Amino acid sequence: MANVKQILKAARDLLTDPQHWTKGTLARNVFNEPVSVQSPRARCWCLHGAILKVSAATSAEWSQTVAANRALYPFVPSKYGDGPDNVVLYFNDDKTTKHSDVLALLDVAIEHCDV
Repeated sequence: MANVKQILKAARDLLTDPQHWTKGTLARNVFNEPVSVQSPRARCWCLHGAILKVSAATSAEWSQTVAANRALYPFVPSKYGDGPDNVVLYFNDDKTTKHSDVLALLDVAIEHCDV
């Protein structure tokens, strides 16, 4: 079972290639159609979708998946909300968010994560 830091690192690895990142849905196939994060046809994921995918792949418990998302919250700009729920989705899907912003968010969360 993976811990929070391992989940965040695996999500970052998954999203390192810009072609593996998306907005507006959890995952997409090669035709840019929404698919399940666990679908073998999935080729790109949003930040939350990547966390869900790697959590399932590492047999993480749901509480660890939630904790991984919440570990990102303190580092998301406040304009995306005042609580941890859905802030990661809003950040990822904002029209101004770039791939490099997502990786930078993961990097700072990994750096500050102690579990």
